[in-house]
Amino acid sequence: MGDGVKVDTKRQCKIRAVEAQIERINKRIKRWWILNADDTVQLTVRYGSKPIELAKGKNAIQCANASEVSMVLTKVKEAVLNGELDAALNIVTAVGSKSKS
Repeated sequence: MGDGVKVDTKRQCKIRAVEAQIERINKRIKRWWILNADDTVQLTVRYGSKPIELAKGKNAIQCANASEVSMVLTKVKEAVLNGELDAALNIVTAVGSKSKS
């Protein structure tokens, strides 16, 4: 009988895990882009829900069209891997964080 309880407990844990994943899938995510009337795309790079300032006062990249977005995202990924956005990420993560003493 003890084995049946363990199996049921494991099954319930799995069910809760699957339900949690489904809940996360249904969560609304903010779009990173805006499609303009002239078919250009403004791509806002974010860390979580916070936009990252890429240049002074600018947090979006202007793309000529939607097909250019993939190439721009690849370049953003390369910039992140090369550490080019570290300073901007540090600013975003520092805002709102509390130093604990």
